[in-house]
Amino acid sequence: MTESDIVPTPAPDQDTYHTPEVLEQISTQAKGLAWAFVVIGLCILVANLAIEYRAMVQSGILANLPSLLNALFVPLVCGFFYILLRAISEGIFVFMDIEDNTRPNK
Repeated sequence: MTESDIVPTPAPDQDTYHTPEVLEQISTQAKGLAWAFVVIGLCILVANLAIEYRAMVQSGILANLPSLLNALFVPLVCGFFYILLRAISEGIFVFMDIEDNTRPNK
């Protein structure tokens, strides 16, 4: 299997350095990965809050405050990656639109 079998070649009248289909596929994969981070972050958040609630019932909220803040760190990181991947996904389309609008008409 060669690279030409995997990556579609642009049409002869297309004078771009990228293949729009591949960029759309990358954008779709970035969106899917972003949603995977959301699901993982929510699962971790629910599990951590359940553990922290049980610990707070036994020893009080002030004793477990540092642990509670630590439990919220991983979902916060997952949220950051969600925003980053969504920005990358939309940025691909913005750059493709900019490239289309700056190309001279034939």
